[in-house]
Amino acid sequence: MAKTSKNQVSKLKHIRAGLAIYQTGRSPFWQLRIWDNVSKKYIRRSTKETSRLDAIEAATEFADSNRRKADPNQAVNKDRSFEAYAKKFDAFNKAKNGNSRSYSDGRKILFRESDGLISYFGKHDVGKITSGVMRDFLVHLDSQWTCRAFVPPQVLV
Repeated sequence: MAKTSKNQVSKLKHIRAGLAIYQTGRSPFWQLRIWDNVSKKYIRRSTKETSRLDAIEAATEFADSNRRKADPNQAVNKDRSFEAYAKKFDAFNKAKNGNSRSYSDGRKILFRESDGLISYFGKHDVGKITSGVMRDFLVHLDSQWTCRAFVPPQVLV
């Protein structure tokens, strides 16, 4: 007969959908398990509690704070991010146009530090960029330009 493993889950308590706490033979502490819809994986952390009631409270607090921090617009894989597609587009333009002026102008628009497309949309999922997100980007650009706007000289009377 096979031995029982110390890593085996000995006690399991489901709290709500996607959230459970469990205990293994290796640790006196309760562990929490949260289902992450974005990455389609479980997040596992220690609650650092030996009491089941305290562990349930710690797990629900962690789950609530984790749900608030998650950005649904962020890409799960780097392959789906705006930055990956922008780099592919840049490589295509380089192969097509070489060192022409239009290529260098397009590259500057993509890779500008403060107001470039990659600095704003870099981690966004390409499928979740909508016209509303583009409008927010344009408002962001307008707010930057009003800070650096040209102030006309005062007219002396």
